[in-house]
Amino acid sequence: MAVAVLRAHLDLQSTASHAVDFAHWLRTHRGAVVLAGLLAFAHSLISLVGALSVLPQVTLPLALTGTFKTVTLGIVDWPALLLTGYVFQRLSLTGWRAGVATCGLAACVAIAYASLPYLSAWGDMLEATTSGWGFAVTSALNGFMSALLFFAHLQRSHVHEEAAKRLAAAQRAQREARRRLAQGRLQAVQARIDPQLLFDMLDAVRRAYESEPPRAEQLLDELVAFLRAALPRLQHASSSVPREAEMACTCARLHALAAPPGASMALAVSAEVMDARFPPGVLLPLLNDALQVRAGACELSAARRAGACRLVLTLPARPSDATARRVRGLLNDLYGTAAELALADTGGVSRATIEVPYEHA
Repeated sequence: MAVAVLRAHLDLQSTASHAVDFAHWLRTHRGAVVLAGLLAFAHSLISLVGALSVLPQVTLPLALTGTFKTVTLGIVDWPALLLTGYVFQRLSLTGWRAGVATCGLAACVAIAYASLPYLSAWGDMLEATTSGWGFAVTSALNGFMSALLFFAHLQRSHVHEEAAKRLAAAQRAQREARRRLAQGRLQAVQARIDPQLLFDMLDAVRRAYESEPPRAEQLLDELVAFLRAALPRLQHASSSVPREAEMACTCARLHALAAPPGASMALAVSAEVMDARFPPGVLLPLLNDALQVRAGACELSAARRAGACRLVLTLPARPSDATARRVRGLLNDLYGTAAELALADTGGVSRATIEVPYEHA
């Protein structure tokens, strides 16, 4: 008894799963649904119009009866086409097996087209023009041809879907390859920037020891803290907004101690982006390049804008075109057209606006 109940439960689950899959298939194949409807109603509607046009006298009851039966046949034939089309696509056959399945399913549709008109006494209504058997045979041939046309449409749609899937997979693979290449370039850029900053700061420490030993000690402590945070980044191509903001603050403090009165950094990071991913090696090249031109007050604001993470870096000088091109190239390799770097000079300061897709770190 328990086994029977369990088996019935599993059968219900399987039926529900097929029903859900069929509903999804209908939603994703709207063109096939429309075509099946046109084919289902076409033959019976044409037959009705032709029969009524040659009858010696058309009465209202006869016209209403014919219209009702036409709609009924179309309503029944439409799901028949859709169900056989669903089965045809789910079989996923190729070669001669696909041909055999096509003819077999088309024959099932033909039987439905032939038996329903005959059983519903279409011949009685059309006895002045044709017999019920004749109409049944014509319906069978029409059903067979309609099914073949419908299956050909589904097969062509399936080929297009498979081609679209292969194209999407190739595009994803290409984006992933470009992303890996960009990450390698990003690490290379970091490796070029951090040592250069290190050498500049070490030279600043040497010069500070000659004139202001306390400032030199403070600069050396900041440099050690900067290296402890920066060197692990060389092994990773991913970071976060808070981490990059802290690195920018540390870099500004280094420049301030290296050449007083120097740079300062004000932060305004929204809570919405505290867990957002942001690529390393984007802010520091812009900041370091601008501070080497002229020291001054800097500001970094970060906020979420729809599906993007937006950072605005205000600098005392405009970064060089070469640095901007390099950063744009890295952003394009990582995110394509979804990321953007815009530079604008207003009121004696330069603003670098960076937008990247929002991703959880």
